[in-house]
Amino acid sequence: MPFGLKCASNSFIPAVQQMLQPIHEFCDSYADDLATFSDHWMTHLAHVRTFLSTIRDAGLTLKLEKCDFAKSQVTFVGHIIGSGRHGVDPSKVDCVETMKPPTTKKKFVN
Repeated sequence: MPFGLKCASNSFIPAVQQMLQPIHEFCDSYADDLATFSDHWMTHLAHVRTFLSTIRDAGLTLKLEKCDFAKSQVTFVGHIIGSGRHGVDPSKVDCVETMKPPTTKKKFVN
């Protein structure tokens, strides 16, 4: 799908979700971010093979420099996922935790 189309994401996101539906138990997508996850290494290798075959069969390509393989933990859509854990990325909540409360009504509204 060409870049710059105004409604491209409205078509792309449902198409990716439909493409991943048969393997949704070990794959997830958010906009144009895709993830494959497993509990065991050998299972993960099989899942990655199935995932990549699904991508290829759909006629899509992946940009290798944007891919992470064989990671025990990754950041995905503002969450740290891996090693049996799933939590919010601390760097995303740090600014909220250190934010000073507003001192005037004008600062509160803005």
